[in-house]
Amino acid sequence: MRRVLNALFELVTDVAPWLAPWAALIAVIAYVAICPEKAEKITGWFLSLFNFGIKKLRQRSIRSSIQGNINDFSRSINRQVKGVMPYNLQLRFVQSVDRAEISPEKRMVIVRVRDTLQDDRNLVNAMMSFCSIGVIPQARQFLPEPMNAAINITMTRKLLNDLKHYSALQYLYDEVVGEADSGDIDSQAEFCRMFDALDENGLFTHVVLEEMRDFGARIASQYPQPGHELEAEAVRPVCSRSCHKTARTRPAENRA
Repeated sequence: MRRVLNALFELVTDVAPWLAPWAALIAVIAYVAICPEKAEKITGWFLSLFNFGIKKLRQRSIRSSIQGNINDFSRSINRQVKGVMPYNLQLRFVQSVDRAEISPEKRMVIVRVRDTLQDDRNLVNAMMSFCSIGVIPQARQFLPEPMNAAINITMTRKLLNDLKHYSALQYLYDEVVGEADSGDIDSQAEFCRMFDALDENGLFTHVVLEEMRDFGARIASQYPQPGHELEAEAVRPVCSRSCHKTARTRPAENRA
């Protein structure tokens, strides 16, 4: 059958070249009718190329959106307190494990995350990975894990509130906040509550993050030790007192 189709196509192109496109179309239709299983394979191959192109275009679009939102937020925070968020984000979608690394020469954090095909989840995952080393990077290795996690959550919540991205906030609360080990979840939750209360009065960035930035800069050349975590934990009673003080002043302000 293939020889017959080839012979007919050559005959048409020799006798009437202008009929060649129609002859090619007829040959394709005949091939599909005679060999449907092979035609399905070819169709699947073409569709996979098309879907791959669409996927890449979509990823490029969402990557630009996420990078723009996070970088605007990062620059805004860093203008308030210099050195708290000194890097920009470069996002890459990968098939393997999510991770982040600092590129000192580019002054940016390269974040690699898996594409969940849901934009709100991609935004949260990218921001949480970015925060893990992009917020007070000089101090992170010296902080206890519950405090590190609470800082990531608080900064991500601040970004999503600024964007009014409520579905992403819901994903953050439902599926990300509770990921801590059972032994750390209570401590993480306590830090989150304190940081949230301080943030409502503008104290989280200007007090907690600034203190942690200076703390990290002071001991940056040292090897991390348990004593460093204890020293960082000293911020807990200070935060607690600030929260109580803020709570006491609110009723007086309301009465005034």
